[in-house]
Order: sequence, then C-alpha cells, then structure tokens
Amino acid sequence: MLPDRNLRLMRPILCILGLLATSTLLALPEDSKQQYEIYAPKADADADKSWTVLTGTQENPARIKQGTMLITAPEIRYLDDHNQIQTIIATGNPARFQQQPKTDQELVKASGKQLKFDNNTRNLTIDTNAELNQGGKLTQANHIDYNADTGRVGGEQFRAIFPPNKAKP
Repeated sequence: MLPDRNLRLMRPILCILGLLATSTLLALPEDSKQQYEIYAPKADADADKSWTVLTGTQENPARIKQGTMLITAPEIRYLDDHNQIQTIIATGNPARFQQQPKTDQELVKASGKQLKFDNNTRNLTIDTNAELNQGGKLTQANHIDYNADTGRVGGEQFRAIFPPNKAKP
C-alpha cells in the first residue's frame, strides 16, 4: 500500500485518467450528481493542502467538466476534501464558465479574469472584466455573483443589455 503522501501526489494522474469516462448532456439538477472530468497539459498536487494546480495555455486550456458545466482557463486550482471537489478557482485572460440551467434553456456563459466556483453552495464568483450571457442577455460588471442552482445574478458596477424583442408574425 502506498503512503498517503504518495497517493495525494498521484491524484492529478488519476483525475486525468477520469477523462476516459464520458457524461451525457443533462440539465442542471443532474449536473451536480455527475462525475468531474479533468484535463490539463500539466498538473501538480499540493500534498499538504489538498490543492491541485492544472496548467495549460489560452490555446490549450485546462478544463474541468461536470455534466453540462465546463470551466476552462490557462490555470485552474481545485481543492478537494476526501475525494470531493470543494472549490475551483480558474485564472486566465479570460477564464470561462458555461452551463445549461435547464434542458429548454440556452447555455449560461461567463468569463472574467478569475472565476471561483463553490461546489457546496453552487455559487460562481466572476471578477475583473466579468461577463455573464444567456440567450443574448448580457450582464457586465467588475464583480458578478451567480448561483448555478437558482440563476440569481448580482454584481458591482453592474450593466445589463437585453436583446430586442422578437417581432410577432
């Protein structure tokens, strides 16, 4: 049996191997019950703090996927506790998030210099050049809070743009 420290150092390799499994496109309530799929050109685990750092480039970013949720960035850090991902922090120019809230709704797409996703509360925090877009409804702010379960959006220095009404035939 491997010592606990060696097992923690092997975690990035085991996570990357998890990419071999696929998940189907499901609505948000099922997303949180799906496995995480993780890809990165390079991974490094911090054995003492349970943080794993995934490194890529803007052209070949690191990725974390769970159901319809996808987070991509040149650098992604995630904290796991007893093999459960607790927090994901993605940094890039920009870091990106997308998720389909319901099967009959368009994708929610978000981007910013830093994204922080709390898996326990399902809250996404977007900082610096933050944008959130769903079906042409664009929200821009320096800081945006988005709840993936409720769809609630809030922010600082908030600006919203709605698409024009569709003409009735």
